[in-house]
Amino acid sequence: MKNIALIAFVLTCAAQWFVPANMIWQRERILDAGVAYKFKTAPVDPSDPFRGRYVQLWFENNSIALRDTQLQWNSGEDVYLTLGVDSAGYAVFTDALKMPPVEGDYLQAKVSYVDFSTPRMMWLILPFDRFYMEETRAPKAEQQYNEASRDTTKVTYAVVKINDGQAVLEDVKIDGVSLRN
Repeated sequence: MKNIALIAFVLTCAAQWFVPANMIWQRERILDAGVAYKFKTAPVDPSDPFRGRYVQLWFENNSIALRDTQLQWNSGEDVYLTLGVDSAGYAVFTDALKMPPVEGDYLQAKVSYVDFSTPRMMWLILPFDRFYMEETRAPKAEQQYNEASRDTTKVTYAVVKINDGQAVLEDVKIDGVSLRN
Protein backbone atom coordinates (compact mmCIF):
# COMPACT_ATOMS: atom_id res chain seq x y z
CA MET A 1 0.00 0.00 0.00
CA LYS A 2 2.87 2.35 0.86
CA ASN A 3 4.48 1.70 -2.56
CA ILE A 4 1.25 2.50 -4.45
CA ALA A 5 0.90 5.82 -2.62
CA LEU A 6 4.53 6.67 -3.35
CA ILE A 7 4.16 5.78 -7.04
CA ALA A 8 0.95 7.86 -7.27
CA PHE A 9 2.73 10.79 -5.62
CA VAL A 10 5.70 10.56 -7.99
CA LEU A 11 3.41 10.35 -11.05
CA THR A 12 1.42 13.37 -9.86
CA CYS A 13 4.60 15.39 -9.39
CA ALA A 14 5.88 14.33 -12.81
CA ALA A 15 2.59 15.34 -14.46
CA GLN A 16 2.70 18.75 -12.80
CA TRP A 17 6.11 19.35 -14.34
CA PHE A 18 5.34 17.72 -17.68
CA VAL A 19 2.26 19.79 -18.60
CA PRO A 20 3.84 23.29 -18.36
CA ALA A 21 7.14 22.04 -19.78
CA ASN A 22 5.30 20.59 -22.78
CA MET A 23 3.39 23.87 -23.33
CA ILE A 24 6.67 25.81 -23.30
CA TRP A 25 8.34 23.27 -25.59
CA GLN A 26 5.46 23.49 -28.12
CA ARG A 27 5.72 27.31 -28.29
CA GLU A 28 9.51 27.21 -28.58
CA ARG A 29 9.28 24.57 -31.36
CA ILE A 30 6.96 26.87 -33.33
CA LEU A 31 9.30 29.84 -32.82
CA ASP A 32 12.30 27.78 -33.94
CA ALA A 33 10.78 25.87 -36.87
CA GLY A 34 7.83 28.04 -37.86
CA VAL A 35 7.57 30.22 -40.94
CA ALA A 36 7.36 33.95 -40.18
CA TYR A 37 4.36 35.86 -41.60
CA LYS A 38 3.61 39.56 -41.24
CA PHE A 39 -0.03 40.32 -40.47
CA LYS A 40 -0.92 43.97 -40.99
CA THR A 41 -2.77 45.41 -38.03
CA ALA A 42 -5.65 47.88 -38.01
CA PRO A 43 -6.77 50.59 -35.57
CA VAL A 44 -8.48 49.38 -32.42
CA ASP A 45 -10.35 51.14 -29.65
CA PRO A 46 -8.30 51.59 -26.49
CA SER A 47 -8.24 48.36 -24.53
CA ASP A 48 -9.73 47.87 -21.09
CA PRO A 49 -7.09 48.61 -18.45
CA PHE A 50 -8.51 45.83 -16.25
CA ARG A 51 -7.66 43.10 -18.75
CA GLY A 52 -3.97 42.90 -17.91
CA ARG A 53 -0.63 43.89 -19.36
CA TYR A 54 -0.86 43.29 -23.05
CA VAL A 55 -1.45 45.19 -26.26
CA GLN A 56 -4.78 44.31 -27.89
CA LEU A 57 -4.37 43.78 -31.64
CA TRP A 58 -6.83 43.98 -34.51
CA PHE A 59 -5.95 42.83 -38.00
CA GLU A 60 -6.90 44.24 -41.39
CA ASN A 61 -7.00 40.72 -42.78
CA ASN A 62 -9.53 39.07 -40.47
CA SER A 63 -11.91 37.71 -43.11
CA ILE A 64 -11.86 35.62 -46.27
CA ALA A 65 -14.10 35.43 -49.32
CA LEU A 66 -15.29 31.83 -49.44
CA ARG A 67 -14.50 29.90 -52.61
CA ASP A 68 -16.74 26.92 -51.80
CA THR A 69 -20.11 28.49 -51.01
CA GLN A 70 -21.68 25.04 -50.52
CA LEU A 71 -19.81 24.35 -47.28
CA GLN A 72 -21.73 25.21 -44.11
CA TRP A 73 -19.84 26.96 -41.33
CA ASN A 74 -20.87 27.59 -37.72
CA SER A 75 -19.65 30.24 -35.31
CA GLY A 76 -16.88 28.89 -33.10
CA GLU A 77 -16.02 26.09 -35.53
CA ASP A 78 -12.36 25.38 -36.36
CA VAL A 79 -11.26 26.56 -39.79
CA TYR A 80 -7.96 25.81 -41.52
CA LEU A 81 -6.73 28.79 -43.54
CA THR A 82 -4.15 28.33 -46.28
CA LEU A 83 -1.62 31.16 -46.38
CA GLY A 84 0.03 33.25 -49.02
CA VAL A 85 1.87 36.56 -49.17
CA ASP A 86 0.71 39.65 -51.06
CA SER A 87 2.94 41.92 -53.16
CA ALA A 88 3.78 44.06 -50.10
CA GLY A 89 4.94 41.02 -48.10
CA TYR A 90 1.92 40.66 -45.80
CA ALA A 91 0.10 37.43 -45.06
CA VAL A 92 -3.16 36.72 -46.89
CA PHE A 93 -5.61 33.87 -46.49
CA THR A 94 -6.09 32.00 -49.75
CA ASP A 95 -8.67 29.37 -48.79
CA ALA A 96 -10.82 28.17 -45.88
CA LEU A 97 -10.92 24.42 -45.29
CA LYS A 98 -12.70 22.03 -42.91
CA MET A 99 -9.57 19.85 -42.54
CA PRO A 100 -5.86 20.74 -42.47
CA PRO A 101 -4.29 20.78 -45.96
CA VAL A 102 -1.88 18.00 -46.88
CA GLU A 103 0.87 20.42 -47.88
CA GLY A 104 1.73 24.09 -47.50
CA ASP A 105 1.47 26.50 -44.61
CA TYR A 106 -1.86 26.93 -42.89
CA LEU A 107 -3.31 28.52 -39.78
CA GLN A 108 -5.93 27.01 -37.51
CA ALA A 109 -8.43 29.67 -36.42
CA LYS A 110 -12.10 29.92 -35.41
CA VAL A 111 -15.12 31.09 -37.38
CA SER A 112 -16.58 34.28 -35.95
CA TYR A 113 -19.52 34.46 -38.37
CA VAL A 114 -20.39 34.06 -42.04
CA ASP A 115 -21.87 36.91 -44.06
CA PHE A 116 -24.15 35.60 -46.80
CA SER A 117 -23.81 38.64 -49.07
CA THR A 118 -21.95 38.43 -52.37
CA PRO A 119 -19.17 37.48 -52.17
CA ARG A 120 -19.88 35.20 -49.21
CA MET A 121 -17.45 36.26 -46.47
CA MET A 122 -16.22 34.46 -43.36
CA TRP A 123 -15.06 36.58 -40.44
CA LEU A 124 -12.34 35.04 -38.31
CA ILE A 125 -11.13 34.83 -34.73
CA LEU A 126 -7.35 34.73 -35.00
CA PRO A 127 -5.40 33.02 -32.21
CA PHE A 128 -2.90 35.85 -31.72
CA ASP A 129 -4.78 39.03 -30.84
CA ARG A 130 -2.88 39.83 -27.63
CA PHE A 131 0.77 40.84 -27.43
CA TYR A 132 1.89 40.21 -23.86
CA MET A 133 4.70 42.34 -22.55
CA GLU A 134 6.72 43.02 -19.46
CA GLU A 135 4.44 44.87 -17.05
CA THR A 136 6.26 48.21 -16.93
CA ARG A 137 6.63 48.50 -20.74
CA ALA A 138 3.09 47.53 -21.76
CA PRO A 139 1.33 50.90 -21.15
CA LYS A 140 3.87 52.83 -23.25
CA ALA A 141 3.80 50.18 -25.99
CA GLU A 142 0.01 50.22 -26.04
CA GLN A 143 0.02 54.01 -26.41
CA GLN A 144 2.57 53.82 -29.25
CA TYR A 145 0.55 51.09 -31.00
CA ASN A 146 -2.74 52.98 -30.70
CA GLU A 147 -1.20 56.20 -32.01
CA ALA A 148 0.52 54.41 -34.90
CA SER A 149 -2.66 52.50 -35.80
CA ARG A 150 -4.52 55.78 -36.25
CA ASP A 151 -1.71 57.38 -38.26
CA THR A 152 -2.08 56.39 -41.92
CA THR A 153 1.60 57.18 -42.60
CA LYS A 154 2.77 54.45 -40.19
CA VAL A 155 2.76 50.73 -40.94
CA THR A 156 1.99 48.46 -38.02
CA TYR A 157 2.16 44.70 -38.27
CA ALA A 158 2.56 41.57 -36.19
CA VAL A 159 5.26 39.00 -36.90
CA VAL A 160 3.67 35.60 -36.36
CA LYS A 161 5.49 32.26 -36.59
CA ILE A 162 3.29 29.45 -37.93
CA ASN A 163 4.02 25.72 -37.91
CA ASP A 164 1.52 22.89 -38.48
CA GLY A 165 -1.44 25.25 -38.09
CA GLN A 166 -0.31 26.61 -34.73
CA ALA A 167 0.79 30.23 -34.33
CA VAL A 168 2.96 32.19 -31.92
CA LEU A 169 3.01 35.98 -31.96
CA GLU A 170 6.71 36.84 -32.02
CA ASP A 171 6.68 40.64 -32.22
CA VAL A 172 4.68 43.73 -33.13
CA LYS A 173 6.41 46.37 -35.22
CA ILE A 174 5.72 49.98 -36.14
CA ASP A 175 7.54 51.00 -39.32
CA GLY A 176 9.89 48.05 -38.78
CA VAL A 177 10.74 48.93 -35.16
CA SER A 178 9.76 46.49 -32.41
CA LEU A 179 7.32 47.59 -29.71
CA ARG A 180 9.68 45.94 -27.21
CA ASN A 181 12.25 48.71 -27.71
